[in-house]
This record gives sequence, C-alpha cells and structure tokens, in this order.
Amino acid sequence: MSDATAHGPQPGGFAVPRTGGKVVAYVVLIGITLTLATAIPALDKWPAELVVPFKVWVTEFFAWFAAAAKPVTRAISWVLAQPLALAEALLYRGVLAWKWPPLPWVAIVGGTAILGHWIGGTRLAVFSGVCALYLAVFRLWPDAMQTLAIVVVTVPLAAILGLAIGIWATRSPRVEKGVNLVFDVLQATPHMAYLGPVVILFGFGQVPAMLATLGFATPPMARCTILGIRTVPAEILEAGRMSGCTPRQLLWKVELPAAQQTLLLGLNQAVMQTLAMAVIASLVGASGLGQKLLFSLQQLQIGKAVEQGIAITLIAIVLDRMTQAFMRRIPPRFAEGTPFHVRHRHLLIFLVLLVVSVIAAQIIPALAVLPKDLTLSFGSPINDGVRWVSKNLYGYVRPFRDWVTIWLLLPMRDFYLWMPWPMVIGLLSLTGYYLGGWRLALLPACLLGFLLLAGFWTPLMLTIYLVTGCTVLAILIGVPVGVWASKSTRAARVINTICDTLQTFPSFIYL
Repeated sequence: MSDATAHGPQPGGFAVPRTGGKVVAYVVLIGITLTLATAIPALDKWPAELVVPFKVWVTEFFAWFAAAAKPVTRAISWVLAQPLALAEALLYRGVLAWKWPPLPWVAIVGGTAILGHWIGGTRLAVFSGVCALYLAVFRLWPDAMQTLAIVVVTVPLAAILGLAIGIWATRSPRVEKGVNLVFDVLQATPHMAYLGPVVILFGFGQVPAMLATLGFATPPMARCTILGIRTVPAEILEAGRMSGCTPRQLLWKVELPAAQQTLLLGLNQAVMQTLAMAVIASLVGASGLGQKLLFSLQQLQIGKAVEQGIAITLIAIVLDRMTQAFMRRIPPRFAEGTPFHVRHRHLLIFLVLLVVSVIAAQIIPALAVLPKDLTLSFGSPINDGVRWVSKNLYGYVRPFRDWVTIWLLLPMRDFYLWMPWPMVIGLLSLTGYYLGGWRLALLPACLLGFLLLAGFWTPLMLTIYLVTGCTVLAILIGVPVGVWASKSTRAARVINTICDTLQTFPSFIYL
C-alpha cells in the first residue's frame, strides 16, 4: 500500500503523503532551487530590467479614473459632509454663522453617564462618566470630540449598509458568494491600505477619513447579519410562516428579532473598527486625537502622547463596554398606563441636564470649556521619567537590545533576503498543496509571482521576516501564559481582563 493511499484521501479529493514523504519533497525542492539559483543569477535575484511597470500603469489608471469620477466623488463627499458637519457643530465647533456654541462638556459628560446607567446600571454609569470627564480635565476635549464626530456618523452608516448587504446576501447564494469574497479581501487588507484609494479619489480631510472608516467597519456588520439570519432556528421560521407572514414581515418581525444578539455583536465590532480606523485616518488629514497623537510621537513628546493614548483607549473601552452591555440588556416591562416620565426617566433627566447646562454655560464659561487653570496634565512628569530612564537605564537595556538585534533579528533578516525567490514560492506552494490541494497551492504562487514581477520582492521578504519573528515571539509568550491561565482560576481572571483591555486598544496606540 502506498503512502498516499495509506494516509487516505483528503476532502479536496487529493491524497497527501505521510510525514516522511513530505520531508523528502521539501528537501528535494530546496536542493533543486538552490542548485538552479547558483547556476542562473536570475533565479537568485530577479533582474531589474525584467520588472513589469505595474506601478506606472496603476498610477496612470487612477489618474484617469479620478478625473473621470470627479463629479461622482464630489457628490458623495458633499452628501457625507452634511451629517458630519452637524455632528461637529454639536460636539465641538458650534454654528458660527448663528453664533450657537457647541454642547457644553458638562452636558456630554452627564449624558454619557446617564446613557451608561440606562444601558448597564450604576457601575457603567460611573465608569463612563469618569472616562468622559478625563477628556475635559486633561485638555483633550476638542480633539476627542473631533474623533467622536467621525464615529457617531460612521457607525450608523456602517450598521445600515452592513445590514442591507447582509440581508441581500441571505436572499441570493450568488450574492453571498461574491460578498464573502469581497469581504475576505477587505478584512485581510491592512488598515493603511484603505487610505490609498480614498486619498486618490477623495483627497485629504474628514470625509475621506470617514469613507475609509466606513469601508473598514461595514464587513463585520454584514457578516454578522448573514450569520444571524442563517442561524435562526427552523422552528421559529415555520411558526412565522404558519402565522401568515409575508416575506417582508418574516424578515422584519421574525428573522431580525431572532438574530438580535448576533446583530448587536456586529454593531459592537463596527464601533470598535470605526474608532480604530478613525485614529489611523489621521494620516490622511483627519483631525482629532489620532492626529495629535501622531504629532506628539513625531516630536517625541512622550508625555502628551501618553495622555492622548489614554484618551483614545478610554473612548474605546467605554464604547466596547456600552455595546456589550446593550447586548445583555433586558428591557424593563411597564404595566399598561404607566406615566411617560416613569417609562422614559433617563431621557427626561438628560433633557433637563441639557437645558440647564446650556443656560448655565452662558453664565459660567467654565461649564462650556474648562479654563487652563482648572485642567490637569501629567505630561511633564512622564517626560522627566522618560529622560531619567534613558539616562540611567540605557546601559542595562542596550546590551539586551543589541543581543536581540545582532543574534536574532539580523540573522533572520539576512536569511530571508538570502533565499532565492523560486525556493520561497515553491515552499509556500508545496505547503498550500499539502494543506488544501492545487487551488491553495496556486494562490501563493500567483500572489508572490505578482509581487516578484512588480519589483517588491525585497520589501516582501522584510515584511515576512517581521511577521515571522513577531509570530514566533507571540507563540512563545502566549502559549505558556494560556496554559498557566487554564490551570488557575485567579490567573485566568486577571489574564482575561488584561487581554480584553489590550484587544480593545486601537492598533495606533501600541506605537
């Protein structure tokens, strides 16, 4: 009996050899590619004269497309700018033409606490209010409101668009297949890659940032919509049909309510992705905390960067906790005839607070914007601490840094750059074949071949080297920590809290 037969056919209809046969195949492939690369220089380093000018073609195409689509892109920008301008006017800009000030910080802080109490009770109310108060006390209010303006406009748009796409996909298998393919590409695309096409078509500023954020936040909502509708129990659907529901009634009164928890999970993901992308979009001119954080990092103002990073983190945690609490919330039931002020007491309290704070802010300016002498900052102590650490601990940190760089990072980088391109493509394609057959083998071959022809092989190898190194370190750290947490309830509680917090951070914060 052959190795392939003994191992058995795989789901894809192909037979995979045993481990010994795989090792032999890898060794033979490495030997052949090294021999050919030694004999033929073009198989070692791709010649520059053979690079296909994809960059020139893409540049020319986008230049033509941007000019041709200018009326459409300008119309889209104008439409999206209207709700964004309204949000900015309410949160931090005001209506200058009518001399209307923005909402006082007292109203927004109090409203955040009231919303937290309505969703999750006293604990969430206190936490949300304190986090909002941090933004005002540490002189981060205008920047935070600029970031929130993008969030409060983009999240509803992403939710509506994702819900519509998800419903459409569940009604047509072809549409679902195409949507899943597009979303696979979008969700595998790094954050930064969203910014390129948006800048080319829409330029710089708040609206382009919102469009990039919308493209990043829509797929999770759409996927959760598809999942939620697909997993509605057949008994519930049958009960709806037996009740005489039309297809539209079945969707809105049966399927979507039954999928509510999954839809709220999608909303949570859309909120978090929106905030993460809104921060990164500072690279294309989006004002707000992300832009300030980027400037502070560029100027090595570590103290300010820490304050701004904490602000972004607190906003992310509050939004995450609120959406999660909303998923768990059980709406209270009131007896028939219950007065309006009892059923909607949170809304009435907020309206009273809003009116009082707006009037009081005209009399007491500190209730509109905190004066500088009433604000706090720990930027200077942090800067002093960083300077002290750099001066006194650099001698201890430098040997470790140099050891990691010289003995780990540089050898790994040199090894990746040394490997001939046929070896890399062959090894990844062979691995793809063993894991999923010819279709998965062709995927890395085609994608890596394109990067080779485009002249991006060296940047590709540097990227793979960094990804590999980080993955190995993450496994070496994460697996022991996970095993430890699985053996101790107390450790698991602490580690889960830390992991939840770290996974809530927008990626820009880690810089």
